[in-house]
Amino acid sequence: MKQPSIDKNPLQLTRRNIIANIATLLSGSTAAQGMMAVTLLFTARQLGAVHYGQYVAAFTLVSFTAVLFSLGLDLWLLRNAGREPTQLASLTGSLLAIKGCIGGIWLAVFFGLASILDPSRFPVELIRLSALAVWLDGMFSINLTAFRASLRNTYSAVLEAGTVGLWLLMTFLLMTSGQAQPMAYLGVRIVASLVGVVVSSLLVWYKVQPRVSLLFVKRALREILPFAGSDLLAMATMRQDVLIVALMLGSQAAGLYSPAIGIISAAFVVPGAIYLVVTPVLSNLFSTNIRQAWIIARQSIIVSALVGLAAFLGLALIAGPVISLLGVTFHGSREVLLTLSVILFTHSIAFGMASILVATGQQAKRTIIQAIVVAVNAILDFGIVHWAGILGVAVVYVISDIFLMIGYSWLVWQYYRKGINNKPL
Repeated sequence: MKQPSIDKNPLQLTRRNIIANIATLLSGSTAAQGMMAVTLLFTARQLGAVHYGQYVAAFTLVSFTAVLFSLGLDLWLLRNAGREPTQLASLTGSLLAIKGCIGGIWLAVFFGLASILDPSRFPVELIRLSALAVWLDGMFSINLTAFRASLRNTYSAVLEAGTVGLWLLMTFLLMTSGQAQPMAYLGVRIVASLVGVVVSSLLVWYKVQPRVSLLFVKRALREILPFAGSDLLAMATMRQDVLIVALMLGSQAAGLYSPAIGIISAAFVVPGAIYLVVTPVLSNLFSTNIRQAWIIARQSIIVSALVGLAAFLGLALIAGPVISLLGVTFHGSREVLLTLSVILFTHSIAFGMASILVATGQQAKRTIIQAIVVAVNAILDFGIVHWAGILGVAVVYVISDIFLMIGYSWLVWQYYRKGINNKPL
């Protein structure tokens, strides 16, 4: 009987292959993020500001705690599979085991604790369904990362776009049927994610043949703390303002603020694709060819910055028409979206710097910068939210992201200078 082939070849780090992988991942991510944005717009329009605020607040709260099982394992796999491409099977299998086991415990605990939350802001069933959706998303992402880390982005692009496409289709059918209950929209999200997990797991099993290695399990658990911290802080950077708005101003305010956040997240598709391809490439090159690593690093930062600038200008032009699609109850979201559009430029540069920090083993230093920014952001949000409202929270977000970009850039510059000073004469 013929056995499935296992690709054990090292990464093909030619310029052509890198560009091809960026283009492939970009096409899949663009399709997925575009469909996701439309799906969330459909959901928001059908539910209205109050119910959509409950939907988003529940999902955001659950996502915050997901770091307890996600542990930054995706980023750890992206880096280490780039450095040790022949160990992909053991790395993937070991991380799937960790995430599956710890995630199962996390899911059971969340189901039990959901009833103690304030039901007016966080309905019990919404919290439980959100927990199931987040757990499925976590298992799906590790499968996608296995393909991304080995520069086989055709699989990840098709899987991601196909799963989100199914979610969009089912959401559209719900909307046309007149359904206006948040749980129904979370339900179709769960179905789509479940299909994505099953299909991607079968493909990973066939192409990668993952196997659990106790050695890699121990190594991952030993090294994971800075990655888990960074994962939590990245989530806080993107989501804590939504949670603060929901807690301090209520569901309607959260419903007005969150569509802008969703659109901004979807617009990160290009710099995000560059980051996911370049990180394993740089992880390999910084251990084998430092000169070439810096060349690719500089090019990726320049491209990310230009793409981010174009996205910022483009979104600023279409912010009004996009928000008008949501209906009159979301009129207050336009100013928030215009304010947040600046982040598309600043965070694109931060993406480029982050790939260098991960590849050069500076994840712990990156986490310190993130922690400072998140803490300052939270303090400012709580201080101004009552008198400045959601627009003030958006301004704080922009200021925080500028500081994040500056902090990352400073770390990269210090590392670069250290390398130059240590060169032999």
